[in-house]
Parts: sequence; structure tokens; C-alpha cells
Amino acid sequence: MTTMTQNPQVSTAPVELSRHTTSEGTVRWLRCGCGRLRMVSTPDSPTARPMAAGGRTPGCPECG
Repeated sequence: MTTMTQNPQVSTAPVELSRHTTSEGTVRWLRCGCGRLRMVSTPDSPTARPMAAGGRTPGCPECG
């Protein structure tokens, strides 16, 4: 009889790859622990909301 155990997902915080200042605010490129690349744009204006692009990986505790 063979018993299989599942390894829990190793959760690592996203790693910032680069940060760029633009006329609108700051753009950051991040690499999630699951490997997904994400872009986050944070505007300088306090009334504007941050935007993100790159989707989410189902089951990932950091981005999904």
C-alpha cells in the first residue's frame, strides 16, 4: 500500500522587481511566489485608486 501526502504550498511574499516614477504616480512590477508577474500602478493623487494588472493564480494564497 502506498500513502501519498500532499505538500502544503510554500507561501512567499511577492518580490518587487522594479519601481518607476511616472507623471501620474508610481509603477511597480512584482513577481508573486507562484511565479505570476504583476504590475501595480499607485497614483500620486489621494482621490485616485491604485490599479493592478496581471491576473490571479487560482489557489495561490498571495494573488488568488
